Order: sequence, then C-alpha cells, then structure tokens
Amino acid sequence: MIRDLGVQNGRFSLEVWRPDEAERERASRPDRAEAMKQTHSNTATAAYEKWFREQVQESLDDPRPNLQHAQVQKEMADKKAALRKRIEAGGA
Repeated sequence: MIRDLGVQNGRFSLEVWRPDEAERERASRPDRAEAMKQTHSNTATAAYEKWFREQVQESLDDPRPNLQHAQVQKEMADKKAALRKRIEAGGA
C-alpha cells in the first residue's frame, strides 16, 4: 500500500498507532454545521445560479460591439500607467 501512495522508502514509527481506537469522538459544532448548511443550501445555490445566468444573458444581449482581448489589455495598461504617473506625482 505504501508504494501505491508513491512512497519508495522511509522510516515509520507505529508506536502510537492504534487502529482499534480510530473511531474517536469529535467535538460537535452545531453552530458551524448550521452555518455550512446555510451557505451551501439549495436556496443559496439556486439564487446564485439565477444571478449568474442573468449576468451571462445580459452580456449576450448587450448591443455594444465586442472588443478584442488585445485592445482591452492595451486600454487597461494605459489606465494603469496613467494612475501610476498620478501616484508618483503625489495625487491619487
């Protein structure tokens, strides 16, 4: 089994390994469990999916012409350069 994990050699101490004690009691955190359920509930997932689909559709329906990636990169580089220049001049 060790080779199946990709371990070719090593030293292992089994002094404290007690496989019969593997089923340990874990502290229950009902507050966190409930928070996780709320975060990942079907309602939250459905709301996010609805919002996401609306955003995609809005983009598809946008009548403005599409921009080439290189053009957007150049525009952003120009904006960043102008901002850096303003910062260096002492006024953000």
